[in-house]
Amino acid sequence: MCSLHDRVIVIEDDLDTSVGFLAYLNSALARYEQHERVMQVSGHCFPARGFETSEGCSFLPFTTTLGWGTWARAWRHFDWDMTGIEEVYTNSELRRRFEIDGAYPYLRLLKRLQSSRESYRSWGLRWHWSVLKRDGVVLYPHRTLVSHFGSDDTGTNVRGVQLPVDVLFERRNQIREWPKVVAVDMRFYAAVRRYLAAQQSLWSRGHRFLRRVLLRPWQ
Repeated sequence: MCSLHDRVIVIEDDLDTSVGFLAYLNSALARYEQHERVMQVSGHCFPARGFETSEGCSFLPFTTTLGWGTWARAWRHFDWDMTGIEEVYTNSELRRRFEIDGAYPYLRLLKRLQSSRESYRSWGLRWHWSVLKRDGVVLYPHRTLVSHFGSDDTGTNVRGVQLPVDVLFERRNQIREWPKVVAVDMRFYAAVRRYLAAQQSLWSRGHRFLRRVLLRPWQ
């Protein structure tokens, strides 16, 4: 698709989008077409405390798989082989960035991908590494324009648990404020990171409970 049209918008079949989703994505793709460091534009975002009424968007240093767009110039750097990924095991600073300051278990997913016992084919993890190693950034709206409902038993990658459904920002012309410079918004990054870290903590405690209660031998 990139070779035919030079850009692409990806919407999977377990997503709902707001009324202004396509207008925002197309505007962002046009606005940042010539900015090499911008490698993806996202329609989805996690809740960020302090940005509940914002009509803006910001750059973050990690990718998304939920309703997004990119250009041929960026996608040509997609590295299926994850060249150089071994460095995350020896370089603590790189590992910190790879795991979003410990807020998301990308290292655990990497080990799963590299295990010969698993048939884990995540393109999302490979794209995350492809953007990270080029110091790329991704544009995110402060309030999500995409809601994901595929975390039930009908999905491929997440089964047996229903994650919170995002509340869509439904105003037709949502984004009124665009970043003045192409750089990570550290305040927005901190707010999103806190949410991701809290979700991972809840997820981890839930799994420990299930292992302890549901998987123990019958007495």
